[in-house]
Amino acid sequence: MKVAISEEADTDTAQVRLRFAEESAKKARHDYLRALASKTLTASQIEVLRLKAEVAKRKFELMQNPVHLMSILDHMHWEIERLNDAVTALELKVQEIER
Repeated sequence: MKVAISEEADTDTAQVRLRFAEESAKKARHDYLRALASKTLTASQIEVLRLKAEVAKRKFELMQNPVHLMSILDHMHWEIERLNDAVTALELKVQEIER
């Protein structure tokens, strides 16, 4: 079965993903800067947040380039990565609560 997707819908989806990537990059940068000011996090925890901020920034930069518009398979991969990030964040919260 083939699904027809209009160019307008595809453009809207790309814009939503671009905006999401931008906000994710901003949040990751904000989290990293807060961690730097915090005296409760270890150096390795701060480094993890720095790396997350860098990856989010690079994803956003990549998505801004129209050459890198995503196919349906790329969209699925992106969603899986996003869900994986959410699971990892939940695992970290559970570990912190169990301490």
